[in-house]
Amino acid sequence: MTLKPEIRHATAVDAPVIARHRRRMFEDMGHEYGKHTEIDTLYQAWVAPRLEDGRYVGWLMQIGDQVVGGAGVEVRDRAPHPYDLTTRYAYVVNVYVEPEHRRQGFARQIVNTLLEWCKQQDFGIISLHASDEGRPLYQSLGFAASNEMQFVTWQDNGH
Repeated sequence: MTLKPEIRHATAVDAPVIARHRRRMFEDMGHEYGKHTEIDTLYQAWVAPRLEDGRYVGWLMQIGDQVVGGAGVEVRDRAPHPYDLTTRYAYVVNVYVEPEHRRQGFARQIVNTLLEWCKQQDFGIISLHASDEGRPLYQSLGFAASNEMQFVTWQDNGH
């Protein structure tokens, strides 16, 4: 009997899995952690309370007892915007599927679940930072490039 993939909400107990997925996602994008070996522990400590209080909402896809992928939304505050007067927005993070389970539509299913939740919560703006590999998926779901830019200071101070 083949087990069917199921998507469920993440809880604080899932913080280690989410942290591992996050690290692997960045590794897949070519980031090296080097001296930052404590990243999983730091991220677990950061995400667990946010899972409990709703500042982070996560979804995990499981096949049987095995978590094969997931994604999350950071619920962020912001000033009212001319196109959206609400004072919060959804920032999509940690979209990841284990390599042996890729190219089966799992990321699309997880992100669609996440987007449906965002719509139910009346988020006017849903943002993310797309990897090169993920960009076609997000574009096919209706995400569009914006004019956002970024200035990184940590390269100069050893972080």
